[in-house]
Parts: sequence; C-alpha cells; structure tokens
Amino acid sequence: MLVFIDEYSRFLWLFPIMNKSDVFQVFIKFHSFIATQFNCAIKCLQTDGGGEYMSHIFTKFLDTKGIIHSISCPYT
Repeated sequence: MLVFIDEYSRFLWLFPIMNKSDVFQVFIKFHSFIATQFNCAIKCLQTDGGGEYMSHIFTKFLDTKGIIHSISCPYT
C-alpha cells in the first residue's frame, strides 16, 4: 500500500501497489490528479529514505516540478 497524507487537512489517499517499483508511476498520476482536481500544487513531499523515493528518476521529477523532498530521520 502507498499512502499520501495532506499534512494540513489530514486527508488521506490510499493506493494499492504490487511492487515498490510502482511508487513512481503512482506518484506521477497522483501529482496530476491533485493539480487537476484541486487546482493546487504539491510543494513538499516527506518520505522515509527508501530506495523507491531516492531513485534518480524520482528525484529528477521532483526537481523539475519544484517539489521539496524532505527525508525523515531513520528509525522514527
């Protein structure tokens, strides 16, 4: 499962995934959904230091969209 939580409203989106490698494709769709349906932009993404969030393609996408990537401290 992949979960996105809006820190302000505490609204939650839940996506079933088969593999961790699916995270990037789901995030691209989620980013488009937020931009289209809510007419706003994702400004910051906080994740753990998992490889699915640290891949070159994922970090490049975040950079091109101007999204700040915050990584939580290990074991928290």
